[in-house]
Amino acid sequence: CVITGDWATLRDAAAHLVLPSIVLAAATLGLVTRTARAAMLDSLSQEYVRVARAKGLKERRIVVGHVLPNALIPVVTLGGLAYAQLLTGAVLTETIFSWPGLGRYTFRSAAALDFPAIMGITLVVAITYLVINLLIDISYAILDPRVVR
Repeated sequence: CVITGDWATLRDAAAHLVLPSIVLAAATLGLVTRTARAAMLDSLSQEYVRVARAKGLKERRIVVGHVLPNALIPVVTLGGLAYAQLLTGAVLTETIFSWPGLGRYTFRSAAALDFPAIMGITLVVAITYLVINLLIDISYAILDPRVVR
């Protein structure tokens, strides 16, 4: 679409992605948002924030430089698991919206008792969870170097 310059097809495809995207995101958006808020409030009430304010640092510097990296750890954990869960949640969404994909293939394989396909899909989902958890652990070290120690 983009390569060929067919903008009408791109607009149509994007319009058909809106409702399935909302359905997939609605399940985890509230949980991630609430966790981010709770982590920020918890980090803002810590002693090091009071010390930084007493030293005269600007509020933006305190929030971006000190509070945000500490508050992002639970959000990254939840976000990574939510991303992996989207893969399994796509089964229902792709079936309902008739989108061809791994979720719909999973549903059809289960309905037809196609055990090799089900085992292959299970392996893909398991590897996806492993890779995402590895990326989450690596991001911990980037966000908070104290985790490595």
